[in-house]
Amino acid sequence: MLPDSINLSNPSLSNYYQSASVNISGKKPGEVINKKGEPMVYGVTILNNAPNKKAALKFVDFLLSANKGMKIIQANGQKSFVPSQTSTYNKIPQELLKFAVK
Repeated sequence: MLPDSINLSNPSLSNYYQSASVNISGKKPGEVINKKGEPMVYGVTILNNAPNKKAALKFVDFLLSANKGMKIIQANGQKSFVPSQTSTYNKIPQELLKFAVK
């Protein structure tokens, strides 16, 4: 496993990751875009109009549970940020509030 200093997994190293950058081609000929390093943090959501909201809630519950999906995720080198702080706490379904903090 790569150390946090290069694996982009540690949000507290955000400033350090930004010290690395790369230029990539833009959409227009001659256009150059400079991309700086940043932590890779993943999120999950359920669409308001999900066709099977009950199944979606069960899946997200499985995914974020410490001894279920999160155990698999961590075994594959990803860190858990559960519970996570959110500015949309009041929009989270009751069944999933255990995975978030205000």
